[in-house]
Amino acid sequence: MKACVMKDVKTFEVRDIPLPTLKDDEILLKVNACSICGSDPTMSQNPAYIGRVFGHEVCGEVADPNKSKFKKGDRIIMGTSAARGCPGVRRDGGYAEYVAVEAAHMLPMPDCIGDQAGCLIEPLAIGYGTALAAGIKPGARILITGCGIIASITALWARYMGASYVAMTEINKAKIDRAKSVNTPAEFFDAHAPNVLEKLMEASGGGFDACIDCPGSKETIALCIEAAKPSGTIVEIAIHYEPVSINYLKLVMKQLNFKGFYGSMPYFEDVIRIIAEEKPFDPAALITKEIGIHEIPEAITELTAPGSDILKIVIRP
Repeated sequence: MKACVMKDVKTFEVRDIPLPTLKDDEILLKVNACSICGSDPTMSQNPAYIGRVFGHEVCGEVADPNKSKFKKGDRIIMGTSAARGCPGVRRDGGYAEYVAVEAAHMLPMPDCIGDQAGCLIEPLAIGYGTALAAGIKPGARILITGCGIIASITALWARYMGASYVAMTEINKAKIDRAKSVNTPAEFFDAHAPNVLEKLMEASGGGFDACIDCPGSKETIALCIEAAKPSGTIVEIAIHYEPVSINYLKLVMKQLNFKGFYGSMPYFEDVIRIIAEEKPFDPAALITKEIGIHEIPEAITELTAPGSDILKIVIRP
């Protein structure tokens, strides 16, 4: 089968590799769609992943049910929790025509959810969990730093949960334009503007009930601490491997609720149900483009290029 393998640090190569050999608790999934996660280029900087097939945002159909309850042809969404580690991270994943997955961590995909939306359930679940962590209530005023895919998804969920106002900041104008083009429900601010804090405070009427920081930089954390109203909430979702300094005194004196959020699997079922039954927005609108397996190396380079406006790339093997 065709697969895209991490050949070296930041380097990918399309190869022919054998079909996975199934363990008793696994099924063989034919990959219908796999979206490229923003964490994949970061992982590719780590030589420990050389030889790995990435891809953990996957939907497809059962090619071999093995000893599971599933039937051949069943449409499923790949879960990211598994006893032997997340496919695409701890083991080979969906940058391939087929992937071996633990049956117990797969979820049935309703017929009304297409493959485009199906492979986005994982990032949709991250955004949903982030919005829940922020404690968004009807009428809340929310600040989201960054205009990438998780930021845009979180803005959609914030509105779904009743936020009356959502502001987003971004240094990349192309990303702002892209977020606007997919009808992200927010007012956008240039993060480089010298008076951005003043504008945000005016727009929010004196401060935000919750600030969700997606980039996790020193500057965006500082902006959130300044822009949050007293006793407000700040949620950090970025993953960095180096310490980031914060204004600890202001955090304490404003009595802010400062928390981190990580994970998606606990929210899969809720997100699938909401998208299938309530249809609050069209996840497929977030996709910038679709590609084949042979285009993955070029797409990852394009995704990380300075000034890139890409929100989401979906692989269709």
